[in-house]
Amino acid sequence: MKYQALPAITLCLTTSLSLHAATERDLDSHVHGGASLNMAIDDNTLFVEFESPWVNLVGFEHEPSTEEQEAAIAESIQRLQEGGTLFAFAGTQCELHETVVESSMNSEHEEHDADHDSDHDSDHDSDHEEHEGGEHSEIVVSYVFDCADISKLETIDVELQSVWSGIDDIDVQIVGPQGQSSTELGADNKTVDMASVL
Repeated sequence: MKYQALPAITLCLTTSLSLHAATERDLDSHVHGGASLNMAIDDNTLFVEFESPWVNLVGFEHEPSTEEQEAAIAESIQRLQEGGTLFAFAGTQCELHETVVESSMNSEHEEHDADHDSDHDSDHDSDHEEHEGGEHSEIVVSYVFDCADISKLETIDVELQSVWSGIDDIDVQIVGPQGQSSTELGADNKTVDMASVL
């Protein structure tokens, strides 16, 4: 089934671009524990984008140098690809249709980012010297969920912090047919209320 998702993808990109500056500041500041979750709704399709520094998931941000570190990355990627277990939907049934993982620690992302890296390195040499080789690596995971009747979606329980204790808080941005909303998830709150956007 082909998705006519251009409006939602455009909406996601617009939202992501407006939030990119804040996210970029967080990552450039090397804030450990912070992550972001962007959501957009188009018809009965929910698009979710999760972004986090690698240190929140595996405890380091550099290229893996041991088999244990390689295994930690592989395990995290596998868990993230199983997005159906990371999000619980109340009010309607939503099934995971597609997952895309982009990471600065896997070859696909490195190839995609090769030109950007050379520009980035020349612009930020002093930052990298200060951290003595400590690179700020991140992972971005995009999910597409098909929902039976998204107008009945009440809440989404986000289980990311239950799986990865290194995530202290998640900034959530939502765009839906009735507008936009934002919230922050923490140790005591893992539920996103969808009422204001549906």
